[in-house]
Amino acid sequence: MRIKRLGLTNFRNIKGADLDTDSPFVIISGDNAAGKTSVLEAVHLLLAGRSFRTRESSKLISHGETETFVQARIGPNQLGTRRSTSEPATYRLDGHNSTIPEIARQFPAQIFDNRMFELFEGPPKLRRQLLDWGVFHVKHDFYLQWQTYQHALKQRNALLKQTRMDKQQIDAWNQELIRYGTLLHEQRNNYAEQLVDMCKTSELLEDMQLGFSYFPGWNIREYNDYESALLSASSRDYQYKRTTVGPHHADFRIQLQSKKAGDVLSRGQKKLAGFGVKLAQVKMYNDATTNKCILLCDDFPAELDENNQKRILAYMRQLGTQVFITSIESEKIQQFLTGGPENQILFHVKQGEVISESARAI
Repeated sequence: MRIKRLGLTNFRNIKGADLDTDSPFVIISGDNAAGKTSVLEAVHLLLAGRSFRTRESSKLISHGETETFVQARIGPNQLGTRRSTSEPATYRLDGHNSTIPEIARQFPAQIFDNRMFELFEGPPKLRRQLLDWGVFHVKHDFYLQWQTYQHALKQRNALLKQTRMDKQQIDAWNQELIRYGTLLHEQRNNYAEQLVDMCKTSELLEDMQLGFSYFPGWNIREYNDYESALLSASSRDYQYKRTTVGPHHADFRIQLQSKKAGDVLSRGQKKLAGFGVKLAQVKMYNDATTNKCILLCDDFPAELDENNQKRILAYMRQLGTQVFITSIESEKIQQFLTGGPENQILFHVKQGEVISESARAI
């Protein structure tokens, strides 16, 4: 799967761009704040249904405009999305209305940005999202199960906050929570086991000796299943007025020498490890399907020495996926990719104008 052409209209500081991106590696250079990350953000918005920089759609729209468009030709498919200051977001796939889950499942994208550090330094939510990305793309019923669990959790928590609790209603939501919480746990646990196995064989992680473990959101040694854990926590839940155990507290823990990896690894090691774990996910996806994941790497060289840049680029080349890379300068990346069979397409962004390097040289 490859984005052959990408169009942006009124997207942040980019008023208009029509880019030929039909290449395995698309390298985008430019100064800070020039707009190069906006190109990656537009691709992520189109494929994943959201920005990786903001939750507010209005911030994506160029100053003085009321809407923005992003469109692409991906293989034989035409895909587009519109964001407006006054209307809901819309998606069109081959001339028909579509939805974010349908688009995300058909055109998977993986983002590599500065949030990778938070996989090691941040809260469990980010590592849950890591697992959920993988499960979502191989288990088509996972998203509906996750939504149903979140709804049941919200309803149960609302009842727990009431002054006069209706325990009969709470018991009814308990059954929903147990049913879908158990399904989430089983799918996450199975995926985590496969991901750990893949990480153990990753050439990017082989020197780090990292340890990985899945925590389901309750003490699995004390309670074998979610039903037992939830019912045993009832008194505590009534006291704290919230659901204290369950998949919403799950974690994918990463350790080094029995310590939290975030407390031991350097910044460069964390970025390399982040690439290692997420690229292991990409390999799992590519191996399990006939599709290919699109990779978006923001400020790729930052915190990485030249040797590790070469290792990561070589690994991505082996995966056979399309890779979008941003960097202040592109010369080193071009050199590291020299010698491979792939072509590179180069763009330079200056004050919101995206210029192909071939046109820039004329």
